[in-house]
Amino acid sequence: IASTIASVPNSKEMECSRCHASGTNPATRPSMGWVHDPNPLKDDRYNILRLHDDLQAGSAVYQNALVTVGYDPAGLEATVRNQATPVLCARCHPSNALPGSGFASVTPMTQAMHSGHAQVLDSMGDSLNQAVGRASCYACHPGDVTQCLRGAMGKAIGADGHLAMDCQGCHGTMADVGSPTRQGWFEEPNCQACHAGSATQNPGQIRYTSVFDALGNMRVPTTDLFATDPNTPAAGFSLFRFSTGHGNLQCSACHGPPHAIYPTSEVNDNLQSIVLQGHEGTLQECSACHTSLSSAQRVQGPHGMHPSNSSWVNGQHGDWVESHGSTSCRECHGSDARGSVLSEAKTDRSYNTTYGTKQLYRGYQVGCYNCHDGPGTDDSNNNSAPSVQSFAVQTPNDEPLPIQMLGSDPNNTPLVYKIIQQPQHGTVGWSGSTATYFPKAGYVGGDSFQYAAWDGEAQSPR
Repeated sequence: IASTIASVPNSKEMECSRCHASGTNPATRPSMGWVHDPNPLKDDRYNILRLHDDLQAGSAVYQNALVTVGYDPAGLEATVRNQATPVLCARCHPSNALPGSGFASVTPMTQAMHSGHAQVLDSMGDSLNQAVGRASCYACHPGDVTQCLRGAMGKAIGADGHLAMDCQGCHGTMADVGSPTRQGWFEEPNCQACHAGSATQNPGQIRYTSVFDALGNMRVPTTDLFATDPNTPAAGFSLFRFSTGHGNLQCSACHGPPHAIYPTSEVNDNLQSIVLQGHEGTLQECSACHTSLSSAQRVQGPHGMHPSNSSWVNGQHGDWVESHGSTSCRECHGSDARGSVLSEAKTDRSYNTTYGTKQLYRGYQVGCYNCHDGPGTDDSNNNSAPSVQSFAVQTPNDEPLPIQMLGSDPNNTPLVYKIIQQPQHGTVGWSGSTATYFPKAGYVGGDSFQYAAWDGEAQSPR
């Protein structure tokens, strides 16, 4: 009997109390005054119900809804206090997350919440609709501690040392999410709007950090290499969480859920991958599911992927190229066969080959020139790989530190530097050969990160 390990996220981190706790934001004070309930877990909720009653006072739609669902005609606060009945928003507000919920005459839940809060001002006096970053979203969606957006995209660090992706890059502004013309939970970003093509066919980049093009429209991919299923789960929609592939498996079976794409920053999320294939990240080891593969099956993996084992390296990939050519290889390994972000190793690997022992590590860019002198020959590549130096530096607490990355190349080839592993207690940005370490606020102690250099044909050891 097959078995696996799964983690189930659970959080009650909703920070409504930031604005709705008694005595906080004057703009949210109900007309009857703050509730000042002695139970802090109930205080902000009573204030919200009281404010909701204020906003809907005199509304015939509201009165009809209260009566229809069996709530107290005096309002939501009275329903809780007099009937001891909890209030479920979707009893009145329709939500596509709960099919059949709500009334057609009542504003949908997604629209009501997001459009209603879009013009709320934060502590700096800016509207939440203008916010860039996760702080405004994490006030309601869990959260600063929980880190709902915790997957590979959520923890990615850009060249400036800051988070590379934020909520708005996929979902747009709060007003966009709350638009009356939008179908909540269905009109969502799709994978191919960022993962827009291969190394040989793409609209300018292989991948992006926002689904929106320069005109603000969702980007149209060049190929469907990483596309979700069209008209899924209904006509006009194309959702990752309903899409399937590779033997009708759910995409999330290998990649994880939308906000926790493997590998994530939460250790428990990564356990399934580690148990099944020996390392974290998207399930990409064929042996995790298959005991054996035919010659044809070796190149029928998800997105055209092939095995990464010793058998493929020592002979099978060469046989494929000799019989089929290298065109399909270049989709991931680059138009010049020198590698791309799509051909980076997903874990540390060691291969004993006719060209010597090849030590790869997570983030190593794999191309033909790593071993032989290009895709058209079996001759060994005599290029010597570059090297980088390890060293220690210091910075005062909370101060960014510019660091000169030190690399050399035996052939005096200009080097391109990259960060291989981010530090645990901060982040690192980079420009050219200069890295900048940004420590986490208040952190005191040691930390480390890994970098490498590439000379166009081979990558240095870490």
